Amino acid sequence: MQTRGIDDSGAFLRPPHIPGHGRRIRRAAMVAAFIPFMGMLCPENDPALGRPEPPTSATVIAGGGLKAYQHAADAYSNDEWNDQAYLRYQQELEEAYYRGLMVPPSQRDPIGPNPAAVPVSSNAIANMPGSPRSKLGRTLQESPRGGALFIGGFDEGAGHVSSAALLYDGQTDSWSRAGDLIHPREQHTATVLADERVLVVGGTDFDSTIFEAAEIFNPATGEFTSAGASQSPHVGHTASLLPDGRVLIVGGVNTLDTSDFAAALAGNEFFDPASSQFSPAPLLAAPRTGHAAVELDDGRVLIVGGFGAGGSVLAAEIYDPAADAFMPTANDPSHARQSGVTATLLTDERVLIAGGLDDNAEPIAATELFDPQSDSFSPGPNLKTPRAGCQAARLPDGSVLIMGGQGIVSDDDGTGLDDLDTSEVFDPAAESMTASSTTMSLPRYQFRAVTIP
Repeated sequence: MQTRGIDDSGAFLRPPHIPGHGRRIRRAAMVAAFIPFMGMLCPENDPALGRPEPPTSATVIAGGGLKAYQHAADAYSNDEWNDQAYLRYQQELEEAYYRGLMVPPSQRDPIGPNPAAVPVSSNAIANMPGSPRSKLGRTLQESPRGGALFIGGFDEGAGHVSSAALLYDGQTDSWSRAGDLIHPREQHTATVLADERVLVVGGTDFDSTIFEAAEIFNPATGEFTSAGASQSPHVGHTASLLPDGRVLIVGGVNTLDTSDFAAALAGNEFFDPASSQFSPAPLLAAPRTGHAAVELDDGRVLIVGGFGAGGSVLAAEIYDPAADAFMPTANDPSHARQSGVTATLLTDERVLIAGGLDDNAEPIAATELFDPQSDSFSPGPNLKTPRAGCQAARLPDGSVLIMGGQGIVSDDDGTGLDDLDTSEVFDPAAESMTASSTTMSLPRYQFRAVTIP
């Protein structure tokens, strides 16, 4: 008997082909991928769930790129995509419902394009009301694994913006409903605070309202509560945790009417969890939207890429908490990336800049490396497949998995930007890029990837 997509040998099954799925109609609901990085799945079954234990490290992928009924997943292991750890999200949800962990399928809000996603600690999951771990009464103190929380997004299957927050528990390898936003939203940010609560800022709803109203998710109660109003609405912004516990919110736009783009660009602000107050932050020299931000090991925040009043922004800037100011970098990146760029902190403190669109809205192959010791950029290896809107996840060995997004694709429908099912790995020691020999089972765009703690 097959249970939850696992065959009699204990391996996960590959999803069946679903006919009628054209490359040009991909967007929508939940795609969840469970990507083991090191080794094989443990052969011992979890007696409480009747399935193999999940891997010691994983990256969870969710949202974007598919029709609502196409729930599938991939595994990344031994430098290639394969079906070793396949699971079906749809089946997971239905079985969770029968165990009393989920609302009925008719009331379900799958996660679609543009959710926000954050890692969640093992301790936070264990104390979260309604989580699979707490429902099953499991302590699992041995090598406890965390999970990932996916919040909101656009549910194209239902035709509305979702309020749902879904939790993936890496220890029990299961999904559950974690709570509901006060305001359904997409294109928002989520930031884990020092006390493990999650701050949600900005985003837009189905009527194109850009939110000032912020919310905080408390894992201890499983509820979203108001965090007050930001100084400005934001979409296309970033939100970074500072060493003192505050959150730095940078840029974006405050209206979708960009006829006067300079006026539409939003300012910067801080959120202080101690007082639940927003306050103005120093301005960028070049205000922007669609950029990337990464928290450096020294507590500073690097801002790179984006689109401003004069077009694509080439100059990068660094927020220095000690000086409470944005500073220029020693040199500019070699490429202006107007949107869809990733910035990933490496274990040696450098930052890998990859992906994005150039001034001609073409995906960029070139990568760059930022060195915080000299505050300078240098060329990195080219991507094997130029892409934008991809996701990048640092793996436990320090390498970076770059996946999905959009690139130039030629098929029966012609040549143009389309969703990608390819991935590649950056090796920091060799400063090399290697393409995976196989592809994901399904192309993905406007999704999120989270490496679970």
